[in-house]
Amino acid sequence: MPHTLQIVEARTHNLTGFDLVLPLHRWTSVVGVSGSGKTSLVMDLVVREGQKRFLGSWSPRARRVLSKLGDADATAVTGLPAPLALGAGRLSRSSRSTVGTLSGVLDLLRLLWAREGSEPGLSRSDFSFNAAGACPTCKGSGLQDHVDPDLLVADPQRSIRDGALHPTLKNGYTVYSQVTVEVMDTICRAHGFTVDTPWSELTEAQQHVIFFGTEALVVPFGKHSIESRLKWEGITAKPREEGYYRGLIPVIRETLKRSRNPNVLKYARSVACEACDGSRLDAPARRSTIGPSTLPALCALPLHTLATALFDLPSSPVLDTLAPQLQQRIAQAVQLGLGHLALDRRSTTLSDGELQRLRLVSQLGLRLGGLLLALDAPTLGLHPDAHPGLNEALRDLIAQGNTALLVEHDPSFVRNADEVLVLGPGAGSEGGQVVSH
Repeated sequence: MPHTLQIVEARTHNLTGFDLVLPLHRWTSVVGVSGSGKTSLVMDLVVREGQKRFLGSWSPRARRVLSKLGDADATAVTGLPAPLALGAGRLSRSSRSTVGTLSGVLDLLRLLWAREGSEPGLSRSDFSFNAAGACPTCKGSGLQDHVDPDLLVADPQRSIRDGALHPTLKNGYTVYSQVTVEVMDTICRAHGFTVDTPWSELTEAQQHVIFFGTEALVVPFGKHSIESRLKWEGITAKPREEGYYRGLIPVIRETLKRSRNPNVLKYARSVACEACDGSRLDAPARRSTIGPSTLPALCALPLHTLATALFDLPSSPVLDTLAPQLQQRIAQAVQLGLGHLALDRRSTTLSDGELQRLRLVSQLGLRLGGLLLALDAPTLGLHPDAHPGLNEALRDLIAQGNTALLVEHDPSFVRNADEVLVLGPGAGSEGGQVVSH
């Protein structure tokens, strides 16, 4: 088993082709001025090379991802463990993940409720908002999206043709209208204005027509006129479908039901789902109790009070079995300065530092060894009083047979490392060299 990670001629980005030997099963902090090459070394060389080797052992379909990773530029890299990158920009912030799912605490609670909850016949998946337990109204997102007309208006001094509304193309076509500019003008004229009238001069009723449609006349749909479609080679232009103009907002609403993609979400405001009160769960999972508590009620508690709340649950063989794991994970999260977070907190609202430390909690619970854990400024946003907790977590992971490689900026925390690698002396072309090791 190798005891060192050896890199020959590291040249990724601004790295100057230096050789480097780093100890495994130790904690190395990489420091230097901004732009000195810290992230280039840790994330873009070491982690990327490890990822390519890992994916290279998978199926041909998985190996297609290799081309997207780019090259880790070095003559040779040996003794490299499987990497787990926890750095900024390399962590998933899915709307389907929360503090509870990322820490593993929610999975344990779901098992507890499946065995001890007051609603009989529910399985663990029936308490998952990503599976059978999802609220049918919000499909487990916990949110309802309301299209806001104000978010559609880009410049009220302009006309519809000139871009008064945000989703307007250069040719004047208003995205989601489903009609050409010429047809839109016909609709407008039926209500006493044109596509060249400034938006601010329209009455509320006229603006309502654009947003919510009209049954005053039947119009042809499609964003291309019949004249332009006749010019398309190899395509036979068919008559366009006709019907009432539906309006922008109903079309955007239907689009949102199919996919909450960023292109349409920017025209909506998200609020807690009225059906599940933002808990994401369907009715049987919401009302199932153990003693005085429901699962959503526990998930809404900050972690620093959740441990106490678990003691209020009635004792049972299942709880007695799961309690040590629950208490340990919660204690580790609190120790890492995450006690203010609740299990239902969305991962999209977490800082980079919080997300990295939350992944550490999960890694501690898995008890896996032989990994290279790469972190990028894990102390970001962490109060100095919580530094000892992070230090202890890293020591526990190293004791499990892992290697810690940190890009770090806080001098007080760097002192805890076994090894310190200084890159520099400057940034960009003035950096990329080993100053000391």
